[in-house]
Amino acid sequence: MQARLLAGCMLILLYTIQTVTGDTRCIRKGGKCQENSKPGLCNGGRTRQCCISNQVADKPCTDKGGKCQQTSVSCSGAYTPRLCGGSASRQCCVSQSGTGSCSAAAAAVACKIKNSPKITLIEKNPSGVNDGADPYSNIRDSCAGKVAKRSSYKCDEGQAPGGSTCLDSKILQYIYDLGTSTKYPFQVNAIAGACHKIGSKHYNGKAVDIQLEKNSREKAAQEKAFRDECTKHGGWSHSGDHVHCQIV
Repeated sequence: MQARLLAGCMLILLYTIQTVTGDTRCIRKGGKCQENSKPGLCNGGRTRQCCISNQVADKPCTDKGGKCQQTSVSCSGAYTPRLCGGSASRQCCVSQSGTGSCSAAAAAVACKIKNSPKITLIEKNPSGVNDGADPYSNIRDSCAGKVAKRSSYKCDEGQAPGGSTCLDSKILQYIYDLGTSTKYPFQVNAIAGACHKIGSKHYNGKAVDIQLEKNSREKAAQEKAFRDECTKHGGWSHSGDHVHCQIV
């Protein structure tokens, strides 16, 4: 009888040790193991999962002086992913001042784009919305060292978040290099502005849309040239009536 009791106690102790040890990954993240929360971080069955409060999960964002919110909400600065708890559309909004907050390197390239006669920057969004987030305004503001404005209207793809962001020097360099060297007409349709799908790299100043010719034969060659240059600059692209290039 005593042997059975001792064996039972040993099993309970072993289970407790395994549970505590198995829960370490969850505990280190500031979480608590319980039924039906975040999977993969706790010992036990599938329903025993890690519950991490947003207050804890949001700490990487708050440590940067940011605020976690849905990207559909206007951000006065730039959204940064993977710093907040919750869904992928819940990101860290870090405010940026309207003047002098972006890199000097980006400003220098933006000024070269602005002054190039070979590069056409439209002054209204392709949708027709005139909100100061058009390519010309984006480049003008970036040239001045300021953040570029984002649109805040709805479209079939989603909801533009509003606010503003710094334009990335890598995407600006792509625009300048291609725009000043290509034999094809070069019109920039969107950078940080206009409306795109939620989480688009446009909203982080890391993407550009460039118009393609309507002539099918000319369009195919132009599309290939623009996409090849995007790849050469370390980016990813897709196309339709325009080439979208993003460099992250």
